[in-house]
Amino acid sequence: MLNLSLISLLVLELVFVLSTTSTTTSGGDHRQFLLPPQALPGCSDHCGNVTIPYPFGMAEGCYRGPEFFINCTSTTPADINVNVHEPSIGPIPLIRAKDSLVRVTNISLDGELHILQPIARKCAYIDGYCRCPNDTLRS
Repeated sequence: MLNLSLISLLVLELVFVLSTTSTTTSGGDHRQFLLPPQALPGCSDHCGNVTIPYPFGMAEGCYRGPEFFINCTSTTPADINVNVHEPSIGPIPLIRAKDSLVRVTNISLDGELHILQPIARKCAYIDGYCRCPNDTLRS
């Protein structure tokens, strides 16, 4: 026969293993229970097809600070880094990056802000003339 203390120890181990397993499975990936990205109450949460969650915002009182301001525009200002040959697709979210505005393509709550940033502003000069001033490569 098994010793009573050995049986107690085995039962205790079994209870510990089962409780750890149930805690792990019930805890799971906590992100599945989070609310979708949200703007502050009374603030718009979309610019075109891009969701704009707080701390970003498009109107006074809707963003945390000036660095989180998103300019939602249907026009293409001269100082933004978008290809001028691109057809109009409706409202475009822009954010200031140093001395220019760049186009925002996605904002995630995982801490990522996706932008279209040029990696080349102009092609090489040929015979003293820039052959493709408006063509821009983007990352």
